[in-house]
Amino acid sequence: MYKYIFRVKCFLFLITLSLITFSCKDSNSVNLNTYETVPQDSLTTWLQEGRFPKPTDAIYLDSSSQRLPQDSIYNISSFRDIKLLYYWNSDREIKYIKLTNASEKDKKFFARMNEIENNSFKGSNNAVNIVKVDCNKKGEILDKVYEADVANRQDGLQGISKLVDQKNLELVYTLHEKCGAQLFDGLNDKQLLSIWLVIQHSSLPFRKEFYPIFEALAEQNIFEKTMLVMMEDRILMDQRIPQKYGTQIQDDKLYKVDNIDSVNVRRERIGLEPLEVYLKEMNVR
Repeated sequence: MYKYIFRVKCFLFLITLSLITFSCKDSNSVNLNTYETVPQDSLTTWLQEGRFPKPTDAIYLDSSSQRLPQDSIYNISSFRDIKLLYYWNSDREIKYIKLTNASEKDKKFFARMNEIENNSFKGSNNAVNIVKVDCNKKGEILDKVYEADVANRQDGLQGISKLVDQKNLELVYTLHEKCGAQLFDGLNDKQLLSIWLVIQHSSLPFRKEFYPIFEALAEQNIFEKTMLVMMEDRILMDQRIPQKYGTQIQDDKLYKVDNIDSVNVRRERIGLEPLEVYLKEMNVR
């Protein structure tokens, strides 16, 4: 779907297993002697020009040059410690992508690639594509969405990929459209949280659309009210209205709070710690 491998996700232990333990030589082994690695300058240029090869255009290999199943590639949760080596043929067509352990220098390079990707991002999370999903596998899908969202933020705000957030939003919104009210039946706490995380990390139109849904779930004690008020504060902040509960930080400062003298009364009612404690935990003055 997307033009760059940073956007595909999987559970990290699967990749670790592939990189460390999968070393046997069999018919899946690929001889790369007739191929050359693509220079980093070429990778950067492709990304800047918006013509980076799609993930389906190449075959993925582990560190021992064994073929990796395509399904496992689309489930990678974090490339933080993974180096991607691209191999092209004499016609400069990428045929293989090899996953190996990344050095600190590699990590800096791929962080730069992620920055270029975000700067050239042409999509908008105010509109999403409806993608193919199976409502019977909603739990499995949401587990992967959760892993992807958490991994996307493990390096802080500077390392966030907008395209990962967009992909997650497409999955969650499609589940919402196709599964209807049954989407929330039988979900565990982590799966419910994954939906909230994706919507909270999207944009105002989606937050306003989903807020009544979360509100109804909170009234049924299916959803935490503390999460609900965080979204409420975010919606208010989006509209440049003072927040009620003091949950939102903007530019490393507490966003303005309505009637701040009584904010701790409101926070206590909803089950939140005092504002002073929260700000200390968040390293906000």
